[in-house]
Amino acid sequence: MQISVNQGVLTLHGVVADPAPAGFTQVHREYQPADFHRTLTLPDNVDAGAISATTRNGVVTITLPTIKAAQPRRIAVTAG
Repeated sequence: MQISVNQGVLTLHGVVADPAPAGFTQVHREYQPADFHRTLTLPDNVDAGAISATTRNGVVTITLPTIKAAQPRRIAVTAG
């Protein structure tokens, strides 16, 4: 699986392989081995440099951290 981000678009690309072991004859198959490609437009507040991905038990988890919003601050006005 390949995951990339470019100009606010997250792209997933991979191949679903044939899970049958060598010498095994399948009687029925729910899906065919194939490529897949997905693109997702990210919101502006996602920190693209901090995106991470992990896999566990065949499930891919993609973490999209957000940018810390600028905190409002008071500006002192001086007479002058």
